[in-house]
Amino acid sequence: MMPPDLLTVKQVRALLPVSENLLYDLAAAGEIDHYRIRGRIFIPRSAVEKFLREHLCAAKRNYFHRTHRSSAPPDEI
Repeated sequence: MMPPDLLTVKQVRALLPVSENLLYDLAAAGEIDHYRIRGRIFIPRSAVEKFLREHLCAAKRNYFHRTHRSSAPPDEI
């Protein structure tokens, strides 16, 4: 039986709207913590939460930066 805090790629995919290929790519690039056991990838639930925190915060920063930047009045000539 697998520990409840380790998730398979399919279980993570059910939580996140991403493809399995993206999850494999993230694991291969070292962008998400994981364990590889007999060719299968297991991702700790804490790694998924950390990934979400980091990427959601970056997305929010980019969104607000664009919003504030685009709302500035244009320079007058």
